[in-house]
Amino acid sequence: MVDRIIKEINTCLENKCYISALGMALTLPDICGRAKYPQWEKHDVGLRYKKWYDEYIGFREIPSGPHSEKMPYLNGDVVYSLRNCQGHPELKVKRFVKNAARLISLYLSLMTV
Repeated sequence: MVDRIIKEINTCLENKCYISALGMALTLPDICGRAKYPQWEKHDVGLRYKKWYDEYIGFREIPSGPHSEKMPYLNGDVVYSLRNCQGHPELKVKRFVKNAARLISLYLSLMTV
């Protein structure tokens, strides 16, 4: 299933359907987190999502070098907020728009590895 979603994300990106690609990309930590932590209950969805993201993707986004501790990066909290904004338009859309380009860039770099 994950392979098919990644293939469809790539198709969306090739066809410049960025919002669709982003929406599908934001489902991957949900799917993978559920598989990795099946013991976590439904009410732990946010924790599961953030933990999986930070464990497998977010750590690669942590800046290094001088003053890096002050630099923001796409951690599980940010991406989970983005997921919620994308899936729930009544939430802060401004945050969604601000982070969308960064997330697409991140997934593009991960898919080419």
